[in-house]
Amino acid sequence: MPPSAGGRLTTGPVRRQVLAMTVPMIWGVLAVISKGIVDTFFVSRLGTEQLGAMTFAFPVMMVVSNLAIGLGVGTGSVVARAIGEGDPEVVKRRATDGLLLAVLLVSATALLGLLTLEPLFSALGAKGEVMVHVREYMRTWYWGMGFLVVPMVGNGIIRATGDAKVPGVVMTISAFVNIGLDPVLIFGLLGAPAMGIQGAALATVISNVVTFVAALGILHFRERMILWRSAPPAEVWQSWKAILHIGVPAAATNMVNPIGAAVVTAIMARFGTEVVAGLGVAVRVETLSVVVMLALSSSVGPMVGQNAGAGRWDRVQETLRFSHTICLITGVVVAALLWLLAGRIAAVFDDSATVIAVASTYLSWAGLSYAGYGVAITTAAAFNALGRPLPSTTLVVVRIVLIVVPVTYFLSNVVGWAAVAWAAVLGNVLAGVAALLLARPLLSRRPAPA
Repeated sequence: MPPSAGGRLTTGPVRRQVLAMTVPMIWGVLAVISKGIVDTFFVSRLGTEQLGAMTFAFPVMMVVSNLAIGLGVGTGSVVARAIGEGDPEVVKRRATDGLLLAVLLVSATALLGLLTLEPLFSALGAKGEVMVHVREYMRTWYWGMGFLVVPMVGNGIIRATGDAKVPGVVMTISAFVNIGLDPVLIFGLLGAPAMGIQGAALATVISNVVTFVAALGILHFRERMILWRSAPPAEVWQSWKAILHIGVPAAATNMVNPIGAAVVTAIMARFGTEVVAGLGVAVRVETLSVVVMLALSSSVGPMVGQNAGAGRWDRVQETLRFSHTICLITGVVVAALLWLLAGRIAAVFDDSATVIAVASTYLSWAGLSYAGYGVAITTAAAFNALGRPLPSTTLVVVRIVLIVVPVTYFLSNVVGWAAVAWAAVLGNVLAGVAALLLARPLLSRRPAPA
């Protein structure tokens, strides 16, 4: 009877539902992150220049990914609230128009990326042999960008229905495809040509095709959310306005992180290619370290959205409190593990003493602050689901623009490359505190009288 089973998340035990959505998404997010980890591992075997090229590429790739995430957040938010309100026609319209908007945006972004490839990465500090490898990787990646963006929006819609299991499984299958293809295409195994770093990009594109086909198939055949008939432009525009009200600030907010990472990378480039490569290893491992929090934030949105649409503010509050508790517990465990194992983890990716020192120093110290990061991103997810993106934007601006970037810049003149670790700690802790302060009115809100 989709769309979509009348609000699956508006009844039943809140904590059990949060965990039921989070656990499969842990595997899904872990699988997606593993693409970057595996790419980094195999590319590191090609040489430090290739590893440095991927480090330069990473912030730009994250800008595009976060553009898609922002659009998915906007679409998922309006879809989840429409489901909670019990309006199936609006659900279909929002889902369809969200996918259409994704197609239009990805076409424009891919063209812009191809046209600005050289000047952009030159401005970021890539040069010489590193620029050659950046060019090889990003040209292939840009051409396949649509297979990344459209299914990310589609999976956001599927999660808005309360189903995190299927997206998690699809993401995991896609990751295994990438892991299997990486050594084949990079090193030329099984009769394939040795493509080097370009092979890593092609493996990623092919694996994204899996999620593209699966997401559209589920939305069409199971959820019956895609409308293939044309709609009046005014109706489509109304849909886009509702989506973009959340999607534009959410996308802009999400893009602040990789833009900030690009600026930090440019600052670190003053200290040499090995420092940049070490930071690249650290950032990849960092993303893996906060996988539980990332998965949790993807579960908070649908829970908060559907229950807000249904007027169940008690369930909204319980969802947010429980998510904060999970972040604090997870943060303590991760901090202890990284403090003990950061050096060994870094050594897996490169045998350069400088690369290992940079990565292990960053992970050891930044890991102490990941609980604050988790509280910030789960709170931001809740506000986006409520159709209130401004608090989410505030949290990111405080963390990246006001703390991480300026602290890294000024402190690097005093302590060198170690400044980036100290800036991360300060940014995460203060963002977590700010999130708790912003959430206080929401957590103290009393349900309207019946």
